[in-house]
Amino acid sequence: MITSRKLLYSIAKSATIQSPGGVIVLEMPDHDYSLTEIASIVESNNTKILSSYIISKPNSTNIEVTIKLNKQEVTAIIKDFERHDYKVSASYKDEEADGDYLERYESLMRFLNP
Repeated sequence: MITSRKLLYSIAKSATIQSPGGVIVLEMPDHDYSLTEIASIVESNNTKILSSYIISKPNSTNIEVTIKLNKQEVTAIIKDFERHDYKVSASYKDEEADGDYLERYESLMRFLNP
């Protein structure tokens, strides 16, 4: 039987999470979400999206979009997002991202298994 814990552990161990690169977190109203537009901005900086995920913000119509990129240097991409009126709520390089993913995973596990 596949439990939610096993599933999330497998996702956390996926190759894209372990690949080198930066992470950008965007916050936006859910009706403004367009992966096509986000990918276009990222790819215009000669960068690829390795993975992405969306979290709905509690008691809000906003979502948080987290994208993992194949390059560590994300400053130019952040500036492009801001130029296109996206709110960049966080960004991480490799050494910071690993700890953030682990912290989020552990928080989720505590939420799922009180």
